[in-house]
Amino acid sequence: MRAQPDLCLLSVLALTFTTDRRSPPTWEQVERLLQWTKQGFEATQQWEQLGEALQLHAELAFFQDDLVSALALARQARPLLTERSFMYPDRLL
Repeated sequence: MRAQPDLCLLSVLALTFTTDRRSPPTWEQVERLLQWTKQGFEATQQWEQLGEALQLHAELAFFQDDLVSALALARQARPLLTERSFMYPDRLL
């Protein structure tokens, strides 16, 4: 899984829609997958995908009531996203 950031990102999405995303075991697994996702996209210089992973991480941190992390992650994601990104903030409104 570590070598496939796209698969890690899809796994995070699947976990968040099929489990209790606030439970500690789920959150630990999500955090690990998101780290692998971000590392993989950064290593392969897939900047838009990295932005999508950061934005997803920001939104999930918000659901964990971690507003400081949510804001920091969203700020990192914003310059990497384009209007065609599925996690582009204006699409989420």
